[in-house]
Amino acid sequence: MAFSATAAAFEGFRLIRRNPGPVALWAAAYAVITAVSSILTLLWVGDDAAALAAAGTGEADLQGIMGAAGKIYAIAIPVSLITSGLFTAAVYRAVLRPEEKGLGYLRFGADELRLILLFVLLGLIFLLVAFVAVVVIGLVTGFTTVAGGSGGDSAVGAIAAAFMAGLLGLVLGAVVFAYFGVRLSLTGPLTFVEKRIDIGAAWRMTRGHFWPMLGAYLIAWLMVLVIIVVGFSIVATISGMLGGQGLGLDSLTNPDLTLQNFLTPATIVTTIISSVMTAVQYAVIVGPTAYVYRELKASEAPETAEAFS
Repeated sequence: MAFSATAAAFEGFRLIRRNPGPVALWAAAYAVITAVSSILTLLWVGDDAAALAAAGTGEADLQGIMGAAGKIYAIAIPVSLITSGLFTAAVYRAVLRPEEKGLGYLRFGADELRLILLFVLLGLIFLLVAFVAVVVIGLVTGFTTVAGGSGGDSAVGAIAAAFMAGLLGLVLGAVVFAYFGVRLSLTGPLTFVEKRIDIGAAWRMTRGHFWPMLGAYLIAWLMVLVIIVVGFSIVATISGMLGGQGLGLDSLTNPDLTLQNFLTPATIVTTIISSVMTAVQYAVIVGPTAYVYRELKASEAPETAEAFS
């Protein structure tokens, strides 16, 4: 094995320990981006917000909902891509080029733009994979259901066969996405370090290392899940103490999408806590991929090890 799966899994936490200041700066930057984009969205959505609020009461205006949703996504998608490129690059910079500290490793230039383009390409690849997987699973499910219904009790046999086929489809779908996710996980650090998008090269780098990489990523994601659960509990508690709308089902089905409701102590505190959680999540999730890339690259060429030392 060219790297330690356990060391890779905890690279994000080592990064936080080594650079608490930059991680705090990431949280602050994310909070500002979230606040500004949210306010701009609320101002742009305007009267269409009422359509979204009415959607949970059964008095939905389809045209209004589509208009509001279109405006929300028109801001949310670009902002999501920009923030992903910005903070992913910051984590790569902290792990792979720590001498370029700057303002908390944050920049917005060619490195970030290449990562944004890569994310778009990967999104298209996974959409294609999902489409093929759905078609294949659908065919298998249909064939199994027909075969099961050809038995003595056709109704019971068809239901049982459909259930088992659906369960098998979910498992196969998870396996497919896990496989492609791991095999393509080094596209980001490779694009950042080598300043080129080469999905084939990243795929070849992971050959023979699938299982330790999967183990490292699973550990990292489990830790992120714990962070999310703890953070959600803290946010819900503080929001309730400050008289906020809360995080219950009612707030999801009947949101009050107004600027006045957004600029409240509960929302401000929630945004701050969520931003800290997001900064930590970037470090914990992205850090292992940077670590694996560095170790595999160093094992390929001794001179690379000196460049990362």
